Amino acid sequence: MSWIGTMVSGWREQHRAHQKPWALFKTSLRDYRANWQVVLGATLIVALPVAILSNFGVDAAGDTTASAYLAFVQLAMNVAVIYIVTKVVTGKPVTIREAYYEGSAMLVRLVLVSLLLVLMLLPLVVALVIVSAGVLAPGAALGGAEQVLLLLLALLIAAPSIILLARGVWALYVIFEGKEGPIQATTRSRKITKGKVLVILGRCIALLVFLIGLLLVPAAVLLLLGSLTHWTAWSVILQVIITITVLPLANFYLYRYYRELA
Repeated sequence: MSWIGTMVSGWREQHRAHQKPWALFKTSLRDYRANWQVVLGATLIVALPVAILSNFGVDAAGDTTASAYLAFVQLAMNVAVIYIVTKVVTGKPVTIREAYYEGSAMLVRLVLVSLLLVLMLLPLVVALVIVSAGVLAPGAALGGAEQVLLLLLALLIAAPSIILLARGVWALYVIFEGKEGPIQATTRSRKITKGKVLVILGRCIALLVFLIGLLLVPAAVLLLLGSLTHWTAWSVILQVIITITVLPLANFYLYRYYRELA
C-alpha cells in the first residue's frame, strides 16, 4: 500500500506549493472590486435581458430560436468575461467594447474546446443513467445493498470524467493566452496538471463552497420574498445576482489558479 502513502505525500507537497483556497478566493474578490465597472457592465449587459426574457417573455424550452439566441448571447458573455479576466489579472486594462469585440475572435476556439470537454462527460452521463434507472426510478426493486453496489459502480464509471475534466478544463484559458487550437490547448492543459488531480479537485470544491456561502443569504431572502409575494421579478433579481457573482468570481479564481499550475 506504499503507493497510497506516496500519493498522499505528493498531494500534501502540491497543496503547500499552491496558494491556499481561501487566500485565492480573497484575491479573486479583490480582482472583482478593482475592476468592478468593466466586469459588472460586461455581465449585466447580457444577464439582465436574458433573465427578463426567460422569466417573462420567452419559452426557451418550446421555442428553438429563442433557446439558440439565449445560448449564444450567454456564450458571448462567457467569452467576454474570460477575456476581461485574462487581461486585468496580467495588468492590462480593458473596456467592455474590447471584451466583446476582441473576445469574439476566441468564440470558435472556445466552442471547440467546450465540445471536447463535453465528450469527457460521457462516462459521467452513463453513470447518471445507471443511478437514475436503478436507484432513483419509481418502483425500483433493488434492495439497499444492491443500491449501494450500484452507486459504487456508477462512481467508478464517473471517475474518468472527473479526472479528465480536472486536467482538461484549463484549456479554456490556454486559448486566451496564445494561438493554440483546441487539441493543442487540451494537450497543454493535461501537461500542466499531470499528477495534480487531487489538489485541483480540492481547489474546485473549495470554490464551490465559497460561492455557496457568499450567495446563501441573498438567495434565501429573495426566494422567501418570491414565495410570499409571488412576484416574478424576485426570480429575475436572483438570476442576475447569481450570474454577476458566480461567473466573474469563478473565472478570477480559476484563472489565477491556472497561472499557478502553469
